Amino acid sequence: MNLWQQIIVSVLTSAAVAGAVVVAGGFLAQRIIDRWITMSLESYKARLQQSGFEHQTRFTKLHEKRAEVMAEFYKRLLQTERLFESFTVRARSKGNPLTRDDAEVSMQIAEELWGFFQENAIYFESGTCDKVRKVYEMFNAVWANALLSSVEDGPPEQQKVGTWVRAWKSIHEEVPQLRQDIESDFRKLLGSVSAD
Repeated sequence: MNLWQQIIVSVLTSAAVAGAVVVAGGFLAQRIIDRWITMSLESYKARLQQSGFEHQTRFTKLHEKRAEVMAEFYKRLLQTERLFESFTVRARSKGNPLTRDDAEVSMQIAEELWGFFQENAIYFESGTCDKVRKVYEMFNAVWANALLSSVEDGPPEQQKVGTWVRAWKSIHEEVPQLRQDIESDFRKLLGSVSAD
């Protein structure tokens, strides 16, 4: 083998070895990068799952609390409504006049309902809050009329009758409609019906 052949074989051998080293190094580098990416993705997935779990837990607790508050509020609303219904029916009957104490007890129950609502208004949507305020204002107006009517030298009897007729209509017609609207709002918030 002459010198030129030895140089060519030597160059080709060196190039082949260098190429093999480069290929092996590239393969090894690719494996290392793939492993790093896989570990990073797994870490990211774990953090994402943890965050999702925390969010779901928070949402579940909030939904449970909201449901408890709505159930208690609705129970109190029904009790107050029944009391005022009885109150206005008694006011219209001539044989069983209302007393100032009747008015005070009724309003105390309405004030407790209002206080509970104010403490928990954060759990209600603003439209529902407006409806609750309207109901409270109606209870308050009936109470004020009861006090005015209980005064001996208050308005004439005819005016008292007109006032009680309006109060009766408010409690027996308007309040039930608002209560049904509030009930529908609650069902939507709790997911009992679709929110079309």
